[in-house]
Amino acid sequence: MCSLKFILQSFAFPSPLIRYVIEQNNTTVSKKLMKSCKYLKFLHLKIHNYQLKSIRIWRDGHSFYMGDKDSEIFENSKKLKILVKSVKILEDLRFYYISLKKSKYVLKKFDLSEIKTIYFCSHFMVHQKILDQLLQPSLDFFVFHCKFKFKEGISIHPLLQAFEKLQNATELIITCFDKPFITKEVFKSLLKIKRKTKLKNIFIATALDLNVQDIIDVCEMHLDPKGELQIFFSKSIDFMEIRNAVKNIFEMRKTKKQQVFTVGIYEEQDSFFSE
Repeated sequence: MCSLKFILQSFAFPSPLIRYVIEQNNTTVSKKLMKSCKYLKFLHLKIHNYQLKSIRIWRDGHSFYMGDKDSEIFENSKKLKILVKSVKILEDLRFYYISLKKSKYVLKKFDLSEIKTIYFCSHFMVHQKILDQLLQPSLDFFVFHCKFKFKEGISIHPLLQAFEKLQNATELIITCFDKPFITKEVFKSLLKIKRKTKLKNIFIATALDLNVQDIIDVCEMHLDPKGELQIFFSKSIDFMEIRNAVKNIFEMRKTKKQQVFTVGIYEEQDSFFSE
């Protein structure tokens, strides 16, 4: 990773002039100045907003790692301190197992208004404010694999929020471990949501005893004809009974030449929730 530790230097040009040139952000001049010394590079990063096509951040023990070549925006792998004013992520953000405190700090610096793909995975309790930052209307692909701080009677299930806010998304993967579970009431509420775009892939966990007809209705309302719905049920539920019921309905539809969808009914996997 690039280090931006520097020693203050004396320059032939007065400092106000150097700062003026950096603030004007003339691409050619700025690049030459940034290459000339680390101090000028630091000033440029501190003053200007920064853009990245994609970035991947993950925790390994007590260190953090950045998968993007532009990891110079971070001071070091221990602190995960961002040197720039703000970072606009244009396409892809992947965030793996970062603490709540660090997540808040990093996301505060990130501009996700044009983001297309987000993977957000955490073993730490995720609050509503973080989810609000992640649910960007520009998203096409969203993975939310977390514990979520859910207040009964007050909070809205992340699945419902994603369906409602991500109107342009084509793939949603929502897996909340521990609570909140996907109950009959939550799943049926999907039928009250109107979407602009049909989903090609819906992957959800962990569900309780869902109504079979609701599963069929959600497919008809929200799933692309060539898409797939995958539901992972709690180990306390007889998922085979639900799987067979859905299968029988679609087999009957085939004989009547009616629309048939691809639906996978499974028991939840412990591997979903292991780091």
